[in-house]
Amino acid sequence: MKVKDLTEGAMKRSDPYISGEKDPAWHPRHPPLKAAPTKEVSAHEKKLIDLASRANVKLDKVKELWAHAKSTVDPKLPNRWAVVMAKVKRDLKL
Repeated sequence: MKVKDLTEGAMKRSDPYISGEKDPAWHPRHPPLKAAPTKEVSAHEKKLIDLASRANVKLDKVKELWAHAKSTVDPKLPNRWAVVMAKVKRDLKL
């Protein structure tokens, strides 16, 4: 028998986590990983991200176009956001 086989067999007998007798997810030496905190994204931001990915441009460019289009549309217009979105899509050639 090889030395590697002997040490591996000894480890399996001495540690129930290695031998599979106990669930490794509850192993005290391996605490569960914590998920990274995620930032909540608004529906408006999701639309801009979608536009950026469809047009293959950076999000900053879409936000810049959005701000420009928003400043050119009359705020009293009842469907203002649809007009702004149409202008942004036109500028992005979508």
